[in-house]
Amino acid sequence: TGDLYSYIRGGKYTIEDFENTLAVYDKLENVQIMFNVTLQNYNIFNLPDLHFFLHEMEDKYDRVSANNSFTTICNKPAYLSPMNLPDDLRDKAIGRLSLFSDFEKLVKSMGQRTFNPELWETFINFTNDLDKMRGDSVVKAVPQLKEHF
Repeated sequence: TGDLYSYIRGGKYTIEDFENTLAVYDKLENVQIMFNVTLQNYNIFNLPDLHFFLHEMEDKYDRVSANNSFTTICNKPAYLSPMNLPDDLRDKAIGRLSLFSDFEKLVKSMGQRTFNPELWETFINFTNDLDKMRGDSVVKAVPQLKEHF
């Protein structure tokens, strides 16, 4: 949601664009709208807000379903996987996500993982390169990452 949606999508898309698209498709009788959110390092701290937003869209539009929206965990490239967060970030994410039944499998998987510092370094370098190329800042979109950038 918000800045994060634009950051992940490359700054070209807004949440308003997303909702406008929903409104158009909601008018089509032969369409059922569902979501498939890829859970990753960039959106891990925003998932509760996204959960509420998608359920808000479900309440607002007849053809929208927010059920089973959070089942895809990014594993390739591995450096984007939320399974490889440093302990401090992992613990923050688990603390918040464990309040939602939609994230039970993710929380369980995150609790069982082994941190790989090389993959984390790749994530840092990739993100720094991406920010430089786009003239953007991950910390603006994901302030929880500030201590690591």
